Amino acid sequence: GGMYLYKFMVPNDEALNELTARLEVANITYTSRIADETTTSGKLFNNPHKSFTMQIAWTIIILIIVGVILSGLPVQIWEKYSAKDLDMDKKKQAQTTLVDESFFRSV
Repeated sequence: GGMYLYKFMVPNDEALNELTARLEVANITYTSRIADETTTSGKLFNNPHKSFTMQIAWTIIILIIVGVILSGLPVQIWEKYSAKDLDMDKKKQAQTTLVDESFFRSV
């Protein structure tokens, strides 16, 4: 391969076909490459430095985490397991009051 002196960018397929036809008639060597547009979706889903599969995987993981948080599941788990601790504290307080009352009755 050699070095190319010019870079042509065409807006549509018709212009590309016309350009390649003229280059072939003039017997000019050329190569064609498809360039990605610099739109937001192009930057988001076609980042050359990141794997598309990993981007989708992380997006799904983040959506699952946000869904679990918004569903109220962490609060339900907290209330379920912290309620047992409160019941045990109440039982301990009741046992200590019974011991204290029985101690005073015997004296």
